[in-house]
Amino acid sequence: MSLEIGFILLLSVLFICYCSLNFLIVKGLKKLLFLQQASSQEKPQISIIVAARNEEANIGRCLQSLVQQNYPVGLFEIVIADDRSTDGTAAIVRNYQLRYPYIKLVTVNRISSDLPPRKMH
Repeated sequence: MSLEIGFILLLSVLFICYCSLNFLIVKGLKKLLFLQQASSQEKPQISIIVAARNEEANIGRCLQSLVQQNYPVGLFEIVIADDRSTDGTAAIVRNYQLRYPYIKLVTVNRISSDLPPRKMH
């Protein structure tokens, strides 16, 4: 009889340990999920700056790639610095600005000896 009681007691202790361990694992996973959600909501605001000079052939693809990024709208801006382009670069950027208000166009018009233009490759 005492062997049966000892066996039942052992099973009871193991069952309590098993339940406690499961409880602690679930509690830890919930805390981890909460911390991940909190950190994803605290993303910094960023600015993406693109220097462009006579990039009519490329600026559309560049902007399309940038607007498709997986970053919360409102936490980033795209700034295109049009460095004295003589082609349709600025017009393409303005067209994108109509659809995406977080795109900014900065136009460099002034020619100065201490401000060389963007190097062409």
